[in-house]
Amino acid sequence: ESVALDDKIKQLCAELNYLLNAKNVEVIVDTQECTVRVAATACHIVLSNLIRNAYQHTQSGQVHIKQQGGRVTILNSNNSDNNAEFEAGTSQTQVAFGVGYGLGLQLSEKIIKRHAWFYEITDGQGGYQVTVDFELNK
Repeated sequence: ESVALDDKIKQLCAELNYLLNAKNVEVIVDTQECTVRVAATACHIVLSNLIRNAYQHTQSGQVHIKQQGGRVTILNSNNSDNNAEFEAGTSQTQVAFGVGYGLGLQLSEKIIKRHAWFYEITDGQGGYQVTVDFELNK
């Protein structure tokens, strides 16, 4: 099915915003128009779980969601003395992405493997980000 990734990300961010209540978290959503042909339900579950996880595990700081084409990168960082260096793919902040927490992430990883989507977790100098590409197979 055709899925407008930019619209799906914005919709999920709005739906999951309640997870940020009473938290000092800045959300940056950087998307561009892009429609991909994927299993719509699988795509929805993966994006929902990854965004939910970032929102749940950031107590005070920033969640940056960047989508270019079929690639979605989510970086979450808790506040410290330095700002996150999102473009470089690393962060000087302490981050709690929470990989391995909960069934949602385990389900997402199984779905990603089943569909052979590109999936990468980067842990650099205390920074944590996850990337999934719905167009690039690994």
